[in-house]
Parts: sequence; C-alpha cells; structure tokens
Amino acid sequence: MRRLSFLSSRRWRILTAAVAVTTSGIYYKQHCGLNQPSPREHDNQQVEESMVGDQVAHSHTKHPLIFQWSSLPKFIEKRYDPQWQGENGWLWRAGSTLVVGGVGMVSKVVLKYLEYTRVYNLDKFMAIVDQEHRDRALITVSNHESVWDDPVLWGVLPVETLFTIDKMRWVLGAADICFTTLPRSIFFSLGQAIPTIRGSGIYQPAVDYAIHKANQNGWIHIFPEARVNQSDAMIRFKWGVGRIVMESERCPIVIPVWHNEACG
Repeated sequence: MRRLSFLSSRRWRILTAAVAVTTSGIYYKQHCGLNQPSPREHDNQQVEESMVGDQVAHSHTKHPLIFQWSSLPKFIEKRYDPQWQGENGWLWRAGSTLVVGGVGMVSKVVLKYLEYTRVYNLDKFMAIVDQEHRDRALITVSNHESVWDDPVLWGVLPVETLFTIDKMRWVLGAADICFTTLPRSIFFSLGQAIPTIRGSGIYQPAVDYAIHKANQNGWIHIFPEARVNQSDAMIRFKWGVGRIVMESERCPIVIPVWHNEACG
C-alpha cells in the first residue's frame, strides 16, 4: 500500500524558514518585513554570502560538472530564460497539455489498479491549487524514494487538473538524466521540468527560473534531498529551496508531501 500525505503548510513554513536562515538569515528577515539589519549585521551577511560563493566555486574545481547549460538545444534553453520575451504558442501548449495530462492519466491508472493508494489531506491541497487569483506561489517539497516519484504521485490529482497545465507543477529535474538528447529535452520541457545541473550550486539558471515561475504565482515542486533516498532517515536538504523562498517577491505557500510504501 502506498501512502501519500499533504501535510500542514504552517508547520512546514517554520522549517523552510530555518533552511532560509541557514543560507542568509538577515535577508529572510528583510523579505518577510521584519526588522532591518544594522550596518554590522549587513557586513556579516556579505561575509557569509562570500563564504558560500567560495564554497560553491571550490566544489566546482574539485568536481567537474557532468552537464553544461550550453548543451541544451537553443530553442529549449531560451524558454528557461526569465528575460525571454516570447510566448509559448498554441502548438507548444497543446503538446505540453498532451504530455502532462497523458502521463498524469497513466500515473492515475498505476496508482488505482496496480497499487492500493491512500491519500491524506488532498482536499485541502486542491483548495490551494484551485484557488482563483492566488497572489503567491505554491511550493511543494517531498521525500524522494524512486525515480518514478514524479510524475506518478500526481496521478492522485483530478483529471481536470492534470489537463490544465497552468495549474500543474513545475519540477526541478536532473539535466544529466532528462535533457541529454533532443527527444528527451523536448519531452521533459513539455512536461514542465526545469533542467537542474547537479553540482552547480543554488545560483544557476534552473533556480533562477524557478524563482521566476514563483513570481508568476506558479506551483514549484522540489525534491530537497536532490537524489533518490530509500533509507529510513532523510538526508541534508539542498539550499535551493531556501533561495527560492527568500527571493520570491511574495512569501510562498510551502507544503510538504510525504509518501511511503506501507504493508497491510
């Protein structure tokens, strides 16, 4: 039996705030409208950010990246540029609807007929997804037990939602798996996956684009462990989720999603 639970967003926002504070606590206080930092605190913030940048640069020199952003096809790459002034035409939107909705329907069949699935708090979650004129982003974060977690888990969503791409999630996906060939790049781009380069740190185009979609009040899904983890304990969260929360123009709604295989 598979259990899927959408937990309280209030409780998780406290945890997400802790992640954000770890990255740059002073900036998070500014973002949420709290006390302004003193000049000394501002200097400390700059030192911390410099240290983070040095750590990222150092990691790149020790571990060469296995995927380069320039490897993306140009007509795909431009779609992940927040400064791109173009629009997805009806053909692209139709293809995206077919991929997202079609895969969602296959996932629905898998969860309904090949597994016994129990879902908690889906009604509360859908109330947020379906909210008209929502003025801030929705961010979901979940554990990552297999490569099928996304998209199969979203088979629990209503059919109407699966075929409404403006409501569906954007997910940060490993570029070295999902975007290595032209057919894969087209398929996963249509499926609203954001090519994320593992080892490139939190200041990379994928995170920039996730922030851009958040500022458009979109739904962003993240696996903060950044890899499949089948152990009983969660591993350290990557900092990207903290940066997305901090740099969004409006504080997002953050909801954790927990799923696991259960016997009986």
